[in-house]
Amino acid sequence: MTRVVVIVEGQTEEAFVNDVLAVVLWPDEVYLTPILLGVPGHKGGRPSYARVKKDVLLHLKQDKAAYCSTMLDFYGLGPGFPGTPLSPGLPSVAKAARVEQAMKADVCELVRGSYQPASSCGSLSESARRLPDSGGH
Repeated sequence: MTRVVVIVEGQTEEAFVNDVLAVVLWPDEVYLTPILLGVPGHKGGRPSYARVKKDVLLHLKQDKAAYCSTMLDFYGLGPGFPGTPLSPGLPSVAKAARVEQAMKADVCELVRGSYQPASSCGSLSESARRLPDSGGH
């Protein structure tokens, strides 16, 4: 069994995790738990990296056996995200990869010794291949 806490920006992302991703990953014993970002009752997009990092670190420290991921609106990232600013000429996938790698490096530096992210996710990657093709969207 693999547990993954997914820090989500809002109710749309929370529903997507519950209704789409969790259904596909459950047969492979990958259990997703979406957690709304920030303070309960607080609304608003463009989360700062400080807010995201605080929540990620909190969940990594609370359950060292679980993975932690994020689902954020990439176009609406707030201030302070590592790997930014991004070149306008980069493809969207490259932009996302740059921010993701920079976030991972930053979090790993902060929790060194108590958490080591997997370089590959094995069953998570295999399960992700079964997700329906979005047609490039």
